Amino acid sequence: MTAMESSGLSRAKLGTILVVEDDASLRRLTQVQLEKLGYQTRIAADAEGGLDILRREPVELVICDLHLPSASGLELLKKVRAEYPGTKFVIVTAYGSVNTAIEAMKAGAYDYLAKPLHPAELRSLVERVFEQQRLVEEVRALRSSIDQKGGFKSLVGESTGLKNVINLASRAARTDAAVLITGETGTGKELLAKAIHFNSARRDHPFIIVNCGSIPRELVESELFGHVKGAFTGAAVHKQGRVEMADGGTLFLDEIGEMPLEMQLRLLRLLQEGEVQKVGATSTIRVDVRIIAATHRNLEDLTRACEFREDLYYRLAVVPIELPPLRQRKEDIPELVQHFFTESKNRHHREELRLPLSLMGYFTQYDWPGNVRQLAN
Repeated sequence: MTAMESSGLSRAKLGTILVVEDDASLRRLTQVQLEKLGYQTRIAADAEGGLDILRREPVELVICDLHLPSASGLELLKKVRAEYPGTKFVIVTAYGSVNTAIEAMKAGAYDYLAKPLHPAELRSLVERVFEQQRLVEEVRALRSSIDQKGGFKSLVGESTGLKNVINLASRAARTDAAVLITGETGTGKELLAKAIHFNSARRDHPFIIVNCGSIPRELVESELFGHVKGAFTGAAVHKQGRVEMADGGTLFLDEIGEMPLEMQLRLLRLLQEGEVQKVGATSTIRVDVRIIAATHRNLEDLTRACEFREDLYYRLAVVPIELPPLRQRKEDIPELVQHFFTESKNRHHREELRLPLSLMGYFTQYDWPGNVRQLAN
């Protein structure tokens, strides 16, 4: 069993090999050998033909003869390295041209093969290329997962406003204090809440999300605090509430400004006493939960209008953090555009796409009323 077979990944999923060789018989022989091994192949007789293929579709590996009729393999290598840096390049050379092959490796070639090509050597080198690619992709996926779960690095941008937010959030993460995140819709409040949780001592415990605006009013109490069997019509079993699910971890209350007034009193008791009472229960249970709340509304205005409890507001806003809208940190837009563009390319398997720099002005001149979420989509 080869290393690639043991990885459990099919060769078809690993991509395509381009063979650039001016000798028709050798070009066909190399193609047949690779296809017998299960690889997808494309062929070209010269450097220009190879570039045409690269411009049309993604290619993971180029196997190229050093001596070609027009541009040399070394010239093609330099163009590929400049335009398609993720594509591996292998030079094929006559036995007496090893010094030139070494020069090609210094210019960025992955390796070289000497003519005549031996099937076993070809197979070994190609499998090594794709095995390395698989490992690189695994590391990239792991880093992405870590960033998504816990890194403040997942908050893309270098603006002063964002750096101030991250600095305050990282300090809040080292405490158990309640955090209130405010900001317009789409600014990344949930992402920031996750970053605080996964950088806190509670990172190994649950991060439970409750969108206070999406739960019907008559179900809010049961969803948050749970209920006992028979508490009301339809309560056929005991139900654990979201607060109890978050025990030991963090409860993220998104759009807290939409929470009904009668539930705000119950939440205040949780913050003060660390206790909850299920619907229909006669006793309370202790829970250890850190509260992070978020809203796009102005809670101070709501308290003045008697639509939000003032005492709850002060309990939630121990550490207030305001996320600035994207129009106030336009210097972050180019980095965000590139970040989301790369994510989209990878998700849709369109690695060959390039983003013209001339388009960036359109992104930076727009005010983005939907903020980062709008830009991402």
